[in-house]
Amino acid sequence: MEYHLILLTKRNAISGAMRDFIKQSASESSFFTKSVIVLDKRYAHDELLAQMTLVELNGGPCQVGYKQLKDMYEKNRTFKTESSKAKRIRYVLSFLAKAFPQKTPELNKVNTLSLYILASELLGKYAISGSQKEFGQWFLDFEKRRQEDEAIDADQRNPDLMQYQLYLSQATASQGALNHRHRVLISDILQELPNLELLDNQRQFDYYQRIVIFRKYNGKCANPYDNPECQVTCEWDNFHADHIVPWSAGGKTTVDNGQLLCPKCNLAKATALP
Repeated sequence: MEYHLILLTKRNAISGAMRDFIKQSASESSFFTKSVIVLDKRYAHDELLAQMTLVELNGGPCQVGYKQLKDMYEKNRTFKTESSKAKRIRYVLSFLAKAFPQKTPELNKVNTLSLYILASELLGKYAISGSQKEFGQWFLDFEKRRQEDEAIDADQRNPDLMQYQLYLSQATASQGALNHRHRVLISDILQELPNLELLDNQRQFDYYQRIVIFRKYNGKCANPYDNPECQVTCEWDNFHADHIVPWSAGGKTTVDNGQLLCPKCNLAKATALP
C-alpha cells in the first residue's frame, strides 16, 4: 500500500463526529455525486470535503495538508452536525450543486476547493444566493479564458491568469497557493459581475471591489468635474473608490457604480454636492 493511501486510511480511522459528518455529507451532497469529476477513490471525496471544512472552521484559506486535517479530526471528535459551521458547509455545497447541475470537466480537485472558498465568502458578503446559474457560467467562462491564455506567448499573457495557473500546479494545499488563487477568482468575478451588491448595503467599497475599480480605471482618476487640479495618476494607497451615483442618493456600493478619484477630485466632488 502506497504511503499516501496509508495516511488517508489512518485519518479515516479516527473515529468521531467530524469524520462521520464529512463522510455522510460527501456521500449525500449532489455536488460530489453529480457535479465534480473527482472520482471517489482512496477517500478522495472525504479528503476534499475535509479541506473545505477546515477552511470553513478557519474562516478562510489555510494550510490543508494531511497533518492539518488529521488534527481537525482529532480535535473535533464531538463536532456538532447542526452547528452554524456545519449548516454553512451544507449551504455552500447546495449553492454549488445548483451552479453546476451536471458533471463539469472543469471541477477537478484543485479548482473545486478554490470554488468552495470563493462561494463561501461571496455568500457571506454579497447578494448572490439566488445567482447560482450566473456563478456557474462565470466560472466556465473564466476557465475558457484561462485555457486560451495558456496558448499564447508568455509576454502577451494575462498576469492574473498566469498566476492562477502557476498556483494550480504548485503547493496546491498550501495557504499561500489558496490565497493567491482566491484573490484572482474573487477579483475576476467582481469584474465580470459588476452589479453584485454587498449584503449589508455599506457605504465603503470592500478590499476586492477597490482592486477591481483601481484596475478598471488603470489607476487613472475619472475626474468627473474636469477639475484642473486633478492628479490624474493615483497610487494604490492614495485613491478614493467613489460612488458614481452618490450613496446618499440611493447609489449602490457595486463595482458597476464605482469610479476612481484622486484625493483632489474627491474633495472637489464633496464640495460640489449639495
